[in-house]
Amino acid sequence: MGKKKGEYGLLLIPCNSVHTFFMRYNLDAVFLDKNNKIISIKRLIKPFSLVPPVPKARKVLEFPSSIHATTYMNTEDQISFYSDQE
Repeated sequence: MGKKKGEYGLLLIPCNSVHTFFMRYNLDAVFLDKNNKIISIKRLIKPFSLVPPVPKARKVLEFPSSIHATTYMNTEDQISFYSDQE
């Protein structure tokens, strides 16, 4: 928050809604169910906005709209998460 631009995404757990209060750039939000399936994508969320709760969403991936991370994502797509930490 408060930065003029973003360079990476953020995974919020548990989460089913987002706000962009105090943000200074547009966000894209990818809403995931408990199995990491995309159930909704909200693009170009303007600063100081509120996205109401998305039913059945358990996680939200947020990306700065400027990095175009959601360009090839669609609802019903499955997301996989990997960790290099063991």
